[in-house]
Amino acid sequence: PYSPTNEFPKVERVRYSRVEDPTDDYGTEDYAGPCDPECSEVGCDGPGPDHCNDCLHYYYKLKNNTRICVSSCPPGHYHADKKRCRKCAPNCETCFGSHGDQCLSCKYGYFLNEETNSCVTHCPDGSYQDPKKNLCRKCNENCKTCTESDNCTECREGLSLQGSRCSVACDDGRYFNGQDCQPCHRFCATCAGAGADGCINCTEGYFMEDGRCVQSCSISYYFDHSSENGFKSCKKCDASCLTCNGPGFKNCTSCPSGYLLDLGMCQMGAICKDATEESWAEGGFCMLVKKNNLCQRKVLQQLCCKTCTFQG
Repeated sequence: PYSPTNEFPKVERVRYSRVEDPTDDYGTEDYAGPCDPECSEVGCDGPGPDHCNDCLHYYYKLKNNTRICVSSCPPGHYHADKKRCRKCAPNCETCFGSHGDQCLSCKYGYFLNEETNSCVTHCPDGSYQDPKKNLCRKCNENCKTCTESDNCTECREGLSLQGSRCSVACDDGRYFNGQDCQPCHRFCATCAGAGADGCINCTEGYFMEDGRCVQSCSISYYFDHSSENGFKSCKKCDASCLTCNGPGFKNCTSCPSGYLLDLGMCQMGAICKDATEESWAEGGFCMLVKKNNLCQRKVLQQLCCKTCTFQG
């Protein structure tokens, strides 16, 4: 009535964790090779991480429902339940859940708002973008907006912007020291703090020069007649000038050693002074020197001084 060879009927194993590919070279019966390191001791029916019968660490599923065993969840996924990796929200690089308010870090172009655990393109008021960390970092508590923690660009209600800081609004000539309004340094018309270094604008008879108030412009600076907000200032001369009376390389009044002053411009040596118009005019020999990066050669630099020195 029965054959001994059929006493235990063969049962074909069905794996629900992956979609079987009819082109697979490995069946459930004939594979005897090594398993992928990410397979558990249960075994496998092929060599790859998608042939494991069970995963050693974690797994995630592809769109075709194939299960891939991995040592850790890949970017854009999180460890959900048991050994499964699930996808984060679209803007999250790492996360602790699938919702948009469960991000831990963000993809490029987004910034993590740590208060809401969400990835945003623009940080809210009271914070600024840190592009290196893809984070929204908090401004100083007095800032409404800022570019860095203590570099306010707008203040909260009741405070006024003093330089780059927000403080209680004091009358001109006074600053808030944390408790009350104190007088500025005698050089300052307005200030953000104590001392001459705290000046924002200078009092009558003084000029603002690189963040400090001076009675006369230093060498290599010129008096700027177009005063800002009614306050006068000293601006730095062009790098080619020793002293000057205005901006740019054509307003020099004296030159560094080795240069000669010619029509408001500092030029190199006598050879340069005697050079003809044709020798440095655009489209001429000197433009070829410049285009071929030959200005570093001393002879050519002297011959073509205007092109080499003043035009790059």
